[in-house]
Amino acid sequence: MRFILGLIVLLAITGCNNDLNVIEDPKDIPIVYGFLSQSDSEQYIRVERAFVDATTSALVLANEVDSLYYDNSLIVEILDEETGEIYPLERVDGNVEGFPRDEGAFAREPNYLYKIATSDITINDAHEYTLQINRGEGFDLVTATTTIVGEARFIIPNPQSITAKLDFQTNMGTNFSWGSARNAVLYNLSVGINYVERMPGESFEDRYLEWPLAENLNDTKYRQEGRRFLTFLEENIPVVDDMERRFIGFDIIVEGGNNQLLDYIRVGQANLGITSTQDIPTYTNLSEGRGIFASRFTTRLDGVGITPGTLDSLVNSSITRDLNFTN
Repeated sequence: MRFILGLIVLLAITGCNNDLNVIEDPKDIPIVYGFLSQSDSEQYIRVERAFVDATTSALVLANEVDSLYYDNSLIVEILDEETGEIYPLERVDGNVEGFPRDEGAFAREPNYLYKIATSDITINDAHEYTLQINRGEGFDLVTATTTIVGEARFIIPNPQSITAKLDFQTNMGTNFSWGSARNAVLYNLSVGINYVERMPGESFEDRYLEWPLAENLNDTKYRQEGRRFLTFLEENIPVVDDMERRFIGFDIIVEGGNNQLLDYIRVGQANLGITSTQDIPTYTNLSEGRGIFASRFTTRLDGVGITPGTLDSLVNSSITRDLNFTN
């Protein structure tokens, strides 16, 4: 959840096709995608470069590792503007780190990212941080500065209650609310659904679904009608004869994003629609190049229960009874 934002693709610089276009001389254009988050155990920044070449198609260059990535002399650092401390990042292969690149026009191996463990950097939501990218060879330093998003604290459900439950009965709904997170200006809300299932004579196996409730909220409260819970399960869990299922619990996930992220989303939505020019603007908060350096924070409340009425609806409703959930 998520703020699902793909890496900015600048293939459009060469027209996004295989035709040879006469354009300006080759340029070095850094492309950056990264967030700082106090809730993550590691911080990752993707640094690549765009493809501008007068003689070679962007689609060809996208598959050439030497064109896509800077060499190992690239220096990527994060500066704490309050303390002046500088934290260096290490180049790693995202495929090894558990972040394989999606299939597409870009080379998938290697998949270079820049990483620092959260335990090796002090991230304070009262400070600003600047990403610094030193390309050497007389190039200017590439920089981008961001505020840090703090933690959002749940109000409803009450995290202090050991009996917190969500009520999604067919004709009812449930409320969610949380306190404003420092520097957060938009929120995503989702609910994780935990259950187990088994065929006769077999052991139960864990299952998990994430149900996105709302994206890019500028409010700290939300209400979800109960019937949608049942239809979401109907749409996402297959009917299997003789399958036994049991509901385990909910996880509630709130993600907060800062102003840089909000600007990125707004620009991405600008000038679209039936009357638009179709010239999609490209957001960047880098001093040079294209991309985003921003902040987010994920707050979770795990192990939330289900009300008896909701469980009864899950088991007996005409919408979900063929899923074979039991009390």
